[in-house]
Amino acid sequence: ETVFDRAWKTTVVNESVARVTKRMVEAGRETPVKAFEGYDLADEKPTYEALGARLGIKAGDVRNHLFAFREELRKEIRAELAETTASEEELEEEWNALFGT
Repeated sequence: ETVFDRAWKTTVVNESVARVTKRMVEAGRETPVKAFEGYDLADEKPTYEALGARLGIKAGDVRNHLFAFREELRKEIRAELAETTASEEELEEEWNALFGT
């Protein structure tokens, strides 16, 4: 992975996170955003139980909110990549190159 690839991946992910966050907050869905920030963006990942206690929700709800945010983020990143690729095959290649899946 080149420096350019890492920088581009970081840019795509950060901009996608910002767009998803903005959309969710504007829709009154702050809890998935707080769960994502409190878990995926944390320096030290708390347990779902600890994060749930901090947010005033159950551990299972933390899991559900993380899933919801991550799914929206995945869609947003794929939409961004679709703008820079010419076909579904190229989109899949780009996704795999960036995320190794």
